[in-house]
Amino acid sequence: MDSEVQRQPVIVGALLLLLVAASISDILTRKIYNVLTYPAIVAGFVLNGTFGGWGGLEHSLLGFAMGFGPLFVAYLLGGYGGGDAKLMGGVGALGGFDLALGALFYALIVAVGMGLVAMIWRREVLATFGRVGRTLWLLLARAKPVDPTPRGGIRVRFGLAICVGACWYLLEERLASSLFDAAAGWIG
Repeated sequence: MDSEVQRQPVIVGALLLLLVAASISDILTRKIYNVLTYPAIVAGFVLNGTFGGWGGLEHSLLGFAMGFGPLFVAYLLGGYGGGDAKLMGGVGALGGFDLALGALFYALIVAVGMGLVAMIWRREVLATFGRVGRTLWLLLARAKPVDPTPRGGIRVRFGLAICVGACWYLLEERLASSLFDAAAGWIG
């Protein structure tokens, strides 16, 4: 697919608006509302179809599938909220397959970082790793593990991680280099 479709300023603007609104919603309410995600998904299909024709629509549909699919499976397994899956679907519908894949990859890195910082901040590192170890042991023993996250445990706001991950990917695309390479160039 021609990369010009995802670089249209109106599409990037809609994507950034979605990411900021979803992040604020996730931080304040721990929810990402349908009023944000559904219009973004439809806008992604319409805008990419308008600017790129059938190829743009295909670009958008593949992006939606890449963004929504993995998080919908995780949602069904109890790992993420439905709003997170729909937000990634909106990111993919607006930005296409490559942006959805990159944003998801970076969002997972950011979420792990957020979780580690929260564990250190709350002094729950050993307890958390102990629960994870017990869960893995039960899985290997083919026993049914209990939920490893206790009530009141650490919950990462994945909508915020999606926002940071998508912006990370967009910045790398704009720089035509990874942020790690760019940082190494600035340092050395």
